[in-house]
Amino acid sequence: MKRATVFLAVFLSALLLLPAASTAEVLSTSSSGESVHRLQQRLFDLDYFNYKPTANYGSMTRSAVMLFQEYNGLPADGIAGEKTLAVLFSASAKRMPILGRIPFGPTEGPGTTGGADVPWSEVSSLFKTGTTVTVTDFITGKAFSVKRTGGTNHAVVRPVSEKDEQTFLEVFGGTANWSKRACVVVVDGRRVAASMAGMPRGEGAWSADSSLSGGFDLYFAGSTADFCGLPDVEHTANVKKASI
Repeated sequence: MKRATVFLAVFLSALLLLPAASTAEVLSTSSSGESVHRLQQRLFDLDYFNYKPTANYGSMTRSAVMLFQEYNGLPADGIAGEKTLAVLFSASAKRMPILGRIPFGPTEGPGTTGGADVPWSEVSSLFKTGTTVTVTDFITGKAFSVKRTGGTNHAVVRPVSEKDEQTFLEVFGGTANWSKRACVVVVDGRRVAASMAGMPRGEGAWSADSSLSGGFDLYFAGSTADFCGLPDVEHTANVKKASI
């Protein structure tokens, strides 16, 4: 009995010395599911993944992960391991540099008067889904109307008419792209500083002849990404630029 007790004690001690099994998630080619969807959405928000999330980890996702790793000082192996995921879902994650790789639209123009720095919590109570507002590009002064179609931590909007769609595209250099521009939005008669994205996403064509669908993001002071709740550095800077 004593010998059995000693043996059991030694066995349990040996188990304690074994390395604990890792519970950290590792995503790589052939992975699929909600975790991959979250990964793709975060890469999309940071401009590394320019496709609709599919929840399947294919070659496009691997390339996006490698780009993220490269620009964030991580080993570029295309595998989203514990360290890569920790950096990706942190506020310090660096977004994909976009200068020089996409058209930005006009950089000079008559401009427009800035707007008030109103927090999103206040704007959202006035700018409800279905509400139409006027957006004016801060640099060119070109204005167009949009309707809010969704968004939780920021507004998701779409042009009201084909003319509004055309003006939106003119502001962004003639085509939808991944740049972001400072703007002023008239909400309930009040001029509010904001920032708009040049690439729409989602379902629903803008017009019969349009190749664009879904809505584009409109950020205000304190707005964050709906997916992960983190702030967008470029949008934040644009809101500050457009504020009085």
